[in-house]
Amino acid sequence: MSNGKVTSSFDAMFGGDSPQQPVTPKRESRSKLYDLRRPGGEQPAQEYTLIVVDPGGQEREFPVRGEIFIGNSPQNHVVIDDPSIAPNHMSIGTDGQTFWVQNTSDGGGISINGDYAHDGWLSGGEEIIIGQSVMYFVEPELDAPFGDFSDLDAKLQGAEGGIEGAGGAPIKQKKPSNTLWFLMVGTLYASCGGVLALGGILFFGQLAPFASITPNRHVHLKAALDQMLKGKQLIAQKEWQEANLVLKEAKQKVPKDGPFAKIFDGYIARVSKEVHSLGILSKAKTFFRTERAKQAYALLGKIPKDRTAYKPAIALRTRIFNSEVKPLIEETKRLLASTKLKEARNRLGRIFDYTADLPIALKLQEELETKEIQNAPPGSKIRERYLAKFKKGLDLFNGGQYDAAIKFFTELEAREKGLSKHKARKYKEQVTKFKEYLGTGIRLLRSSPSTAIKNLIKAEKIDKQLGGGNKAKYGRKLAIAYANKGKSASRSGNYGAAFRFFRKSNSLSANSKARSGLRRLMGRANRMYKQARVLKDLDKAATRKLVRKILKMVPASSSIHKRARRLLR
Repeated sequence: MSNGKVTSSFDAMFGGDSPQQPVTPKRESRSKLYDLRRPGGEQPAQEYTLIVVDPGGQEREFPVRGEIFIGNSPQNHVVIDDPSIAPNHMSIGTDGQTFWVQNTSDGGGISINGDYAHDGWLSGGEEIIIGQSVMYFVEPELDAPFGDFSDLDAKLQGAEGGIEGAGGAPIKQKKPSNTLWFLMVGTLYASCGGVLALGGILFFGQLAPFASITPNRHVHLKAALDQMLKGKQLIAQKEWQEANLVLKEAKQKVPKDGPFAKIFDGYIARVSKEVHSLGILSKAKTFFRTERAKQAYALLGKIPKDRTAYKPAIALRTRIFNSEVKPLIEETKRLLASTKLKEARNRLGRIFDYTADLPIALKLQEELETKEIQNAPPGSKIRERYLAKFKKGLDLFNGGQYDAAIKFFTELEAREKGLSKHKARKYKEQVTKFKEYLGTGIRLLRSSPSTAIKNLIKAEKIDKQLGGGNKAKYGRKLAIAYANKGKSASRSGNYGAAFRFFRKSNSLSANSKARSGLRRLMGRANRMYKQARVLKDLDKAATRKLVRKILKMVPASSSIHKRARRLLR
């Protein structure tokens, strides 16, 4: 493949890219193929054979004497019962000397010896795949491998005839003398000997390529295909051992480097995996019968889900789990509930002898480690060793290095197990959320004080859980957010809420905005108190209304609040 285009074996031989446009008319396409034909190439025999194997495994044989059309439509010469191919999928053409394959469908593909091709030459031995069907273009048996010596006879006849001149007329010669006659006769015999030697070389040279060809090659291929079909039937019946023997025997009858060998290799690989899984199952059953349940349990876990042996393996594994592992789990739970931690750890170790990744066992291990740490006295080695794992990450967090802390806890989570793994994951999530809440709160300080306060309060809560070393990062920002919120409440006449916001802001971080807001509110409360005193004897209803406003505005601990309450008596 180059530049994102698919290259076929036809293109690799003649150059160019695989045609992706709609199929050209047959005359034009055939003309192009003739133009691309290899000059001086070896001419194949007159009649080849097409062996078709459909998805159902049925094998049929068709002689190729002329152009044939192939598809799932009844109008074709070769009709294949395969819904995945086109009605008129492809054709095989010939001019009596050479053969070619051509795609005659709009969307269907053709694979020749594993390569995508729109059209290409056929010389014998090719594997052609369309849809779920496989075809083999098989060359015929060579009945007469001897060469044609007609050209050599012509040369001998030419040697006996007269020597022609440049114009084609015989050259008139003088009668030679006896010495010259003997010389000419000797030369003629020498020439005939050379020609005969050349004929022998040509004869054996043409015979040599056929010496390696088995005379019954076609018969062997057909027998191999018969055995392949038998092997597929055995696979369908899940007779894996017999299928393995049949397919391996059939593979011996096909050329090692041909397309048939690749097909057999695929089937044999699949069957061998099944045979291997059955062997594991058989060995596990032997272990189970001889009271070696741990080894059997471990072996059964190695059988993949797509194997035939998987279901019986799961059944046997479940049986071992219920009889051996499950009682240990129940016993471990009882020991943990009664705080017998040493015995619980012993039972847990026996569970891990069977499997190291059982979720319930990992959960029990976390519970065991938690109880060991909780019951350990302060300053004990087990507690110090546990806390020391996280100290560096917490120091990084309290020092403001949030990314470094996240990286540390991520690596610790990947390295640890049980409670330590869970704790590292929790710390990582807390640092990540703190960083997110802090950034959002600072960004929304002016545009949305309420949302900023919510995010900064969440960041404050996480910081206190992890040591409280980041108050300087959010304390001032949260104080400003509360001051802005108090200012907004004061403008809307909600003086009680404004007073609370200003006081919270000042407690987080002393700032002029909060102090000035508190002074203004206290001044307003004093003025309202004076008005209430004046109205006390004149209008009791107006006095009570003013007093209630004062009580909502200032805290109960303030002197104005106490004096205002006395006016209601």
